[in-house]
Amino acid sequence: MNGKGNLVGGILFQNFNGVALELSCYTQEHTITPGICRAIAHVAISDFKVGRLTVVTSRRNKRLIRACLKLGFKIEGVMRCFYGHIDNKKNAGVRLVAFRDALSKVAYRTTSGQKNGTK
Repeated sequence: MNGKGNLVGGILFQNFNGVALELSCYTQEHTITPGICRAIAHVAISDFKVGRLTVVTSRRNKRLIRACLKLGFKIEGVMRCFYGHIDNKKNAGVRLVAFRDALSKVAYRTTSGQKNGTK
């Protein structure tokens, strides 16, 4: 919620099979902060005990793809015709995955970049 009480984003965890979890999110521009990323990773590890977290986004969403790569996600593949019937870049989805080790590094990093509990 922003200062005016308007919803600016939402996170949905889905398709959990006991190990793998998919993440869907809707946000307005510039609303995913490092703190939100840490919270998402922490919930995925602590509450769901995941081994892998998957994100699918439009191939045109370069900003999110770069952000995910910085957080330790790897590109697993491109899903053609994911957002439409015509096979083109506009309709392609990029599938990114982060495994537990990469998520742990994000979830337990402090704002100074150090892990909690270390000096």
